[in-house]
Amino acid sequence: MRNMKIGSKLSLIGSLLIIIPLAAVSFFAISNSTDAINTLMDEQILSRTRDISSGIENTLEARLNFVQGLSFEPSVIESLTALYMQNDEEATGHLEQVSRHFNSMMKQTEFSGRYVAFVLLDSKGTAVAATDSNAVGISLAERDYFRESMKGETAISKASFDKVNNEAFISLAAPVKNTTGNTIGVIAGLMKIGFLSDLVSASTIGETGYAYITDRQGLVIAHPDPSLVLTTNINSLEGMERYAERAGSEDHAIERYTYKGDPKTAGFYHLKMTDWVISLTISKR
Repeated sequence: MRNMKIGSKLSLIGSLLIIIPLAAVSFFAISNSTDAINTLMDEQILSRTRDISSGIENTLEARLNFVQGLSFEPSVIESLTALYMQNDEEATGHLEQVSRHFNSMMKQTEFSGRYVAFVLLDSKGTAVAATDSNAVGISLAERDYFRESMKGETAISKASFDKVNNEAFISLAAPVKNTTGNTIGVIAGLMKIGFLSDLVSASTIGETGYAYITDRQGLVIAHPDPSLVLTTNINSLEGMERYAERAGSEDHAIERYTYKGDPKTAGFYHLKMTDWVISLTISKR
């Protein structure tokens, strides 16, 4: 620099005065462009997650409406009314009719592919009719869905596992009311969670994105990998602690995290009907 001619020095300084601002402008342009791309991706993920949530809720609502429709069946109302009035002889005939109807439904692929069983409970929570006759006489009075439905409301239970049929399921329940409007029992359909897993497996984004369902406590309810259902809690997965915390407390959001060395972006939405959370995650690799 010391041996350079004055003209060359001035030329170099002039070039630097041009290059440095251009470099700064380019840096900020690239940075802003990256931010814009991330924002667009976040919006797409959240929008897709919202759509999946709506689809799951519509499915649950349709299934719950179906079970509620069963509560209006004459044989269902008449059987529980007879039991309520302690007319066991009259109730027996109606209950046999209810059980036949349950079993007839379960012979149809539409129902056998989606439900584990159907059950009718009296006002004390005792099963009085069911697709499995061995279930008759069992008390389900301690189940939350029974208590909720006895208050006159439809209910969706927490996920459970049926060891006999090797199926994870949720119970969709509705109150059965007599002609005066009093709740005299509960009818429930035990819906296979595998049906929900099939729905979320079909819900993707990009080449690496997939959806899954957890409850607010982080327990996996439905997932493309069936082995994770009711066995995995995302709170215990290293790298997902912050995401799990937000998913358990916020209505919807986007979060970035790294799981097993894989940078991910995920969005979540809470379902209004249950305490479930729909998550949609995509790898940045």
